[in-house]
Parts: sequence; C-alpha cells; structure tokens
Amino acid sequence: IAKFLEKLDDADGKVRAEAVKALGQFASRADPVVTSALLGRLVDKNKLVRKCAVEALAQVTKRGDDEVVSALLGLLSHDIWFVRQAAASCFGRSIAMRGDVRVVEGLLGLLKDDREETVCEALDALSAVGRVGDGAVASALIAHLKSETGEWLTKPSAVRALAEVADRGDVEAVAALIALLDEPREEVRQAVIAAVPRIALPGDRELASALGARVTGGDVGAPDARAAAAILLGHVLAGAGTGGAQEEASVLRACVRDSSECWLVRRACIDALARAAPRGDRESVAAVAPCVADADSGVRQAAVVALGSLAARGDREATLALLSVLRGGEHAGMSESLPFVRLAAAQSLGKVARVGDAASVKVLLAGLNDPHAGVRDAAAEALKHVSEQGDDLVVEALLDELLAD
Repeated sequence: IAKFLEKLDDADGKVRAEAVKALGQFASRADPVVTSALLGRLVDKNKLVRKCAVEALAQVTKRGDDEVVSALLGLLSHDIWFVRQAAASCFGRSIAMRGDVRVVEGLLGLLKDDREETVCEALDALSAVGRVGDGAVASALIAHLKSETGEWLTKPSAVRALAEVADRGDVEAVAALIALLDEPREEVRQAVIAAVPRIALPGDRELASALGARVTGGDVGAPDARAAAAILLGHVLAGAGTGGAQEEASVLRACVRDSSECWLVRRACIDALARAAPRGDRESVAAVAPCVADADSGVRQAAVVALGSLAARGDREATLALLSVLRGGEHAGMSESLPFVRLAAAQSLGKVARVGDAASVKVLLAGLNDPHAGVRDAAAEALKHVSEQGDDLVVEALLDELLAD
C-alpha cells in the first residue's frame, strides 16, 4: 500500500491512475490514510486519475462515512469545475446514505452550475441519494426540466432522477415528462419512455387519453414525438387490463391501418398494440396482419413480431399472413427478402399456427434450407411447436439438418 501511495505523486498521469486503481483494489476499507490520499486525487489535473479516484473511493469507503461525506460536500463548492464534477460523481457511487439531507441539498445546489458536465453528475447522484417521495427534490427536478436555460444534455439525467424520487401517481411529474416528448433529441424521449411507466398509475385513463390525442396529432406533432407517445400509450394500456381504454386502443389500430401515416408512427403503434392488446384480440390482428406486406421493412418486422403476441393459436388470418412472408401469398406477392424478417416470421408462426397445420409444416420444412442460419434455426424451433408428435417427415428433415450442421 505504501508503494501505491508513493506513486500518487508520479509525474506520469497513467502511473498515478494505476496507483489509484490498485489502492481501490487492495487497500483496507475505511483506511483513513488511503481515503485521504484518494480524496486528494479528485483535484488531479488528469481526467483519468480523477475518474479512477471516484471508483476507488467507492471501493474503500463505508457507506455513510461522515468524514468522507463531509470532505466531498466541501468539494462540491470548489472553484474548479471538474473537482465539483468528481465530488458529485462520488455521491453517485453509493458513498452517502440515501436521503442524506446535507448531500441532497449540496447536489441540488449544483443544478445551477455553469458546466453541464457537473450538472449531469449531480443529477445522476440524486438518483442514487434521493429518497422516494421527497417532494422538494421532485419539484426541483421538474423546475429544471421546465427551465428554458437548461442544456438538453442534462435532461435525460434529470428525467432518470425524477423516476427515482417521484411518488407513484405524481401527476405534476408525469405532465412534465409528457411535455418532453416534443423535445427534438431522441435521448430525451427515450428517457421519458423509460421513466413515465415508473411514475404513472397503471391504467391511468386521463394519461391514456392525453397520449392518444398526441398520437393523432397529425401535423401538430412531429412524427418521432407521436411515435414516442404511441409507445408510452402501449405501456399505459397494458396496465389497464383487458377491459380498459378501448377508445385509445382503437386510436392505435386506426393509425396502423392508415397507409398514408408515417412509417415511424405506424411501427410504434404496432409495437404498442403488441404490448397492450390481449392475445386473441381479433380487431388488433385484423389491423396488423396486412402490414406484413408494407413497403417499409421496419413496419413489416414489427407486424410479424406483433402477430406472434396478438394472435391466438390457430388464428387463420395471422397464420396466412405469416405464411405469406415466408413463401409469398395473399398479403405478400413474393417471399420476404430480408432474413431478419423471415426469422421473425418463423418464430411467430411457431406461436400461432395450429398444431398439425400442413401448410405451416411445409413452409417451415422449406425454411430448414434457408441460406441464413438464423432463419434455419428459427424454422427448426417452430417445427417443435407446430408439427404433430411422431411426424416422420419432420423428424427426418430435422435429422438431416442436424447432420448437416
């Protein structure tokens, strides 16, 4: 340990970084000499050294160590921005106890820092330190999200932090997050999609209605924002049970059927139906099945995958649609050219086709000769579920496939 401590003053930043990492791995937990030395490396001019010091402190510090926490709190107001950033990063590594008021207040103070890197670290740390149901923290995060001066780079971190501290059913938090669907950055929307289901009440009818209106926004909303609303609507409807929010589900089906609609929105609506509609929902199957022949490959793939979740075993319409993907037919003039769509079709056919269905067995047997290994494997797996036990033709074909491999 003494050798590693000595190397902390080496002129070479890489040497200092390796020494810091070694201390994190081999030093005893709560060793005051090591802890003090690592705290000193948080002000190192080398970024790698600071990063290693943050990780090492998390390894050697007991959670809630008052001396370490106090030292880090002092660094939150350091004149140099990257020192403030490193100190905040330490709090994001479970060094402080969750709900520690001193730490929470110190991190909230950094939300007004003039460096977005520091703000992001403070927000990430609040995710680790903030307590669920802390209204003051939730309000501060909502205010940050609504602030026009806030950099977009900090918003995903703020969204994630809000998901950690907001109470379930916090209407103000949900409203603030839904407003961010109009953000031009995909990173922000994806963070919102992950956060809202953690805060909103399952099956929230008002939220479902608001999201349905966003999906049908037409020229009012950008396609990517409407697609995000559709995905969220699928999450909300999934929590409503089989009898809830039929009006909003019909919004999704209408969007899927509209061939003039943007492909991105249609694909999102298909995914939402696959999540929300109960298996055997004939209306949803009827809306999705024709999409296996759509001009857009993303829509085709979404439809093929969705049929595997929506259709009941033996559903004729879904079976024919999937067969058409693999061989051409009613819904598709020729077999699918993209192997990942054929693979998905074989997988879904294994879930949907009636056991013993001769047409499905024939097409899946042909799939054993597909030029792409993934499609061959999917066809073989599907045959286990579709063919009748003891079917000599299937057994022989699978043996040939096994020997070929």
